[in-house]
Amino acid sequence: MIEKINKITYLLSALWKRARKKAIFLRYFYTIDNVGDILNVELVEHYTNRKVLYPPLIWRFKHLLAVGSVLDQMNKNSTVLGSGLIAPEELSKINELGNIKALRGKLSKKLLEDKFNIKLDIELGDFALLFPKIFNPTIEPTFEFGVVLHYVDENHSVKKLISKMGGKVISVRQRPFNFIREIKECKNILSSSMHGLILCDAYQIPNKRLILSDKIFGGDFKFKDYYSTTDNKDESGLVMQDTVHESVLEDAIKLCSIKKYVFDLEKLEVIMKKLTL
Repeated sequence: MIEKINKITYLLSALWKRARKKAIFLRYFYTIDNVGDILNVELVEHYTNRKVLYPPLIWRFKHLLAVGSVLDQMNKNSTVLGSGLIAPEELSKINELGNIKALRGKLSKKLLEDKFNIKLDIELGDFALLFPKIFNPTIEPTFEFGVVLHYVDENHSVKKLISKMGGKVISVRQRPFNFIREIKECKNILSSSMHGLILCDAYQIPNKRLILSDKIFGGDFKFKDYYSTTDNKDESGLVMQDTVHESVLEDAIKLCSIKKYVFDLEKLEVIMKKLTL
């Protein structure tokens, strides 16, 4: 009973703050600390100058879906800013369209168009690419390479080898500003995390995707969705065995490159600046 009262109190407070243009409702994945999800908050608060809130029953009120594979949560109250599907089968969860300003990539766009028999005239791109516009410290790289491990891979045996080779192990379970400082300390980045890769592209750090397990839900889909908006739409990941040798990582580092966003980043920023939700 007390918990229910607390939720109602929080919801009423959130609605009051939103009515006074002090808050904005953002629906994102928050149950596990992950930089690709947490950066939503920093990005939206920067551009809207409002406090991000995730109140109970958020789907019943006007809200944002921004960075991340959260498109399956879309309904008529959603404003979509660069979200995507995590897997094609998640499309079945979407029963109505929201106000779609932009989607992460061509794959998510086509699936929506086919299901609803529509043609979407929208921007494409992951809004995490905007992060250098709000935070871009000058840091001289001190590591030849770093490895960003998706949280499902954080106990992979490759960690010991990375340290032995003088590389930097970078966790996704941290705040965006610190994560960015850490990737900028590296000349090259290998990553099993999608937003580890996207942020490296955003900050012009050569990178390469590693596939360390089959534990990432959706497999390749979200990665291909993102790469469809770059100059290397056929970019693939390197599958690593449980036992990785130094030569394998050395070869992977040689394959690092920057995938250039092929559309107009300024248009994504304009969308953020014009938000009137």
